Amino acid sequence: MKRKQTIFSRLLDPFLFQFFGLHPDQEVKYVELRDQVKHKDHILYDMGIIDSKSSALLTHVSVMLAVVAVLISFAPDKFWKIIMTCELLAFSLVGMLLLRCVDVMGPPHRMPPEDTNEIAEFYYKEVLLRRGIYQSMVRTVFVLTLILIILIITETIVLS
Repeated sequence: MKRKQTIFSRLLDPFLFQFFGLHPDQEVKYVELRDQVKHKDHILYDMGIIDSKSSALLTHVSVMLAVVAVLISFAPDKFWKIIMTCELLAFSLVGMLLLRCVDVMGPPHRMPPEDTNEIAEFYYKEVLLRRGIYQSMVRTVFVLTLILIILIITETIVLS
């Protein structure tokens, strides 16, 4: 069944394909390469789990960034602004690393190698890297959140 295109998609899609340098043959090539991977279902399952968990953690990090930004605007003096800015920078770095975990494999930016012998290793390394980043960032976010709680309590006690 052919998909009915809206006027919007008929006008915008060709521009987007050209702007992003997309060609349908890229997707066909990607599917062919990915199909050569042994244990593909296991790899894609793991990547889906890591993606989901990283997205949830990214939501927490985003909320913490907003909270810290508000705290900076209400900081009573330069010392507390510097401390909170360090916390803001730390959460920002965590967010950047988590974005790496939700990157999409495939065309146009993340093609696997064309050598059949290297494809499986490429995917295994990708899963390992994403899992390592995620596991490290969960622990980092826990510590950063704990530090923020301690800072808020300390600032409240010091200022009262």
